[in-house]
Amino acid sequence: MRSSRWILCVVLCCGFVLGGAAVAQAANRDDALPGVPKGPGVFSGAVDKVDKTDIFAVQLYEGESVTFRLSDPSGGWKQSRLLLWSPDTKEAPAEWLQGDRDYLIDDALIMGSDAVIEYTASRTAVYYLQVLEAANAGAYNLSIAGNASLPSNATRWTTRPASGFSSTPAYGQPCVLKGTLSPIFTSLGLDGTSARLQSSVNTTGWVDVQTIVGSRGVFYYNFSLTSAMYYRWVFDGDGVYAGSTGAAYLVKPQAYVRTPIAPSTMSHSRYYTIYGYLKPRHTAGTHPVRIYRYRYVSGHWKSYGYVSAKASNYSTYTKYLVSVKLAYTGKWKVRAYAPADSGHAAAWSSGYDYITVK
Repeated sequence: MRSSRWILCVVLCCGFVLGGAAVAQAANRDDALPGVPKGPGVFSGAVDKVDKTDIFAVQLYEGESVTFRLSDPSGGWKQSRLLLWSPDTKEAPAEWLQGDRDYLIDDALIMGSDAVIEYTASRTAVYYLQVLEAANAGAYNLSIAGNASLPSNATRWTTRPASGFSSTPAYGQPCVLKGTLSPIFTSLGLDGTSARLQSSVNTTGWVDVQTIVGSRGVFYYNFSLTSAMYYRWVFDGDGVYAGSTGAAYLVKPQAYVRTPIAPSTMSHSRYYTIYGYLKPRHTAGTHPVRIYRYRYVSGHWKSYGYVSAKASNYSTYTKYLVSVKLAYTGKWKVRAYAPADSGHAAAWSSGYDYITVK
């Protein structure tokens, strides 16, 4: 009987300790992302040398403004910082780090002066508001005013190329973009949810491309590009979840650079024309292509740098050419390279052209 009572005591005591730990863990949700959901209103809290930070999640709406105000209810000399973090933030610091500028905007509560952040949301999503202890911190009041809402049913997006694809695909070749929509605070399913994919050349004006029905919150879009384009996913919300808009994601295809064409035999004392073709068309008179030169020396290909080739219009694309003298006899090879520009990722020609210099 005594051993049974002892076992019962251990079970009850352990249950109390574990339960207490669980309660403590739940109470400290505001110490790390995604924080505690908050909507418009006035709330009280405290930060100090031990509990240095409180983090809150707030649903904001694209183009709508909101004001966050941090104040000292005692009107004293407390010092704290108020920071607003983007929806894409993965981790917020546990204490104030001088010079940390990864947040969107911040202000300081100091010497009785409130910390105030006024912000217009760049997209519909959950943003993260953080109160950080700086010096002499303690109790605070936090107010949220404007077009914001409690994000208890909020969602967020992750965008990347699907497996086997790249954000810098070959010119005109297939690419698959993958969007993953996840609930932030709940675990209810997202199967059968539809979302819109939007595109923009500069992230200032967005156009609907396609509405796609996802499977368990995962969406795919198949396409090909010949010039750079930004994409973002938009979920308008349903009866269960609030809407959200993903971050702009840049897909930048490589230019198409044909292997340069050179005479098979050249004299070391003369200049010869080396040319090739480039897609898409680049401005005539510019130098969008480099011709890299290599000479076979002692069993290895030694680089002799590059010369820039000039563009001219040819059909619907570009012909590049340059006059080159290879000053040493022997075996040479040349390869074309198009550096990255605003519309295209850097690209090499698929092959070399080989030359014998006499």
